[in-house]
Amino acid sequence: MRAIQEAYLGILFPYCFFRFHDFVEDLKTAHGIDINRCALQIQLGDAFQVFQPAPDPKSFDPLTTSRYPNDPPEFFTVLHGPSDGLHWGYYFEDPGQPEYFVASYFHNEPLQFSIDGQNLMEAARKFLEQCYEDNKEYLEIHGEEVYVKELEELALIRSVLRNYGTGEREEIGNEYVEKYEYTRQVTAPTRDGLGIVVGEHLYSPLPDADYFLNPDFTPTPEQVDRYMKEASEKLAEGLPGAALKLGKDLWCYARYKGESFRMLELAYGALNRDTSLALLNIARKQTAAGEAAE
Repeated sequence: MRAIQEAYLGILFPYCFFRFHDFVEDLKTAHGIDINRCALQIQLGDAFQVFQPAPDPKSFDPLTTSRYPNDPPEFFTVLHGPSDGLHWGYYFEDPGQPEYFVASYFHNEPLQFSIDGQNLMEAARKFLEQCYEDNKEYLEIHGEEVYVKELEELALIRSVLRNYGTGEREEIGNEYVEKYEYTRQVTAPTRDGLGIVVGEHLYSPLPDADYFLNPDFTPTPEQVDRYMKEASEKLAEGLPGAALKLGKDLWCYARYKGESFRMLELAYGALNRDTSLALLNIARKQTAAGEAAE
C-alpha cells in the first residue's frame, strides 16, 4: 500500500500520514473509539482508503474525490471537519521537496487558511484542544451530561494521540493553541494567508502587490490585465515569483479563476514544478466540469 501512495502523481506521502493511521487504529482496537464518530469530529478523507484490505491502485484517486471546488492546486485534502466545509490537507508547495505542512480552511467562508502544524498529529492536537474549549464552555452554559462525556472522550483521545506526536506538550485548551501556533517564513504573503516561498533571486514584487492582502479589495478587470502584463514581464526577466504570487492572489475570485490558472501555469513551468502543473491541470478540469454543471 505504501508503494501505491508513493507512486501517486509522483508525490511522496509524509511519514506522519502512516503514523496518523496507526493512531486511528490504536483508538479503535484498544479503546473502541471510531475516529469518524467521536468527540474529535474529524472524518478521514479518501486518501486513507489505501489502508483497506487489497486496495485497488486503479481506483485510488483521493486528490479528485476529496477535492473541494476552491482548493488550490497544491492543497491535498486528507481530513474533513464537522461543519462549514472545514477540511485539512497537506500543502505541496514544491512537490520536489519532502517537507510539507498541514493547513485548513472553511470552504463555506472566504478562502483564508490556517496553518495547523508540520504534521497531522499537530493539526489534530490543535483541533482537539479547540474542541475541548468549546465543550468546556458548553458545559458551563448548559450543564448537560453530554458535554461531560465529550470532555472525557477528548481527554482519552489526547492521551492516545500524544503517544504518536506532541507527547512533550503538556498544555491543554487555549494555552496549548496559543503556545504552539505554527508559523513559517515566506518570500511574500498572499491573500489566502499561506504566502509563497521561492528563492529571493526569483522574486520581485509587483506595484500595488499588497492590495490583495486587504480582504475588501476586489481588482477591476483593467487592474488584473495590468498586473498580468507586469508579472509576465518579470517572468521574462527571470523572476517567476511575481507570477506565482499573482496567481495565488487571484485564486479566490471566481471571475478571475482563468487568469489565476494562466499565471500559475507560467510560474510552475518557469520553476520546473512539474507535479504542481499536473495538480493544476486536475484543478482546471474539475473547475470546468463544475462550471458546465451549473
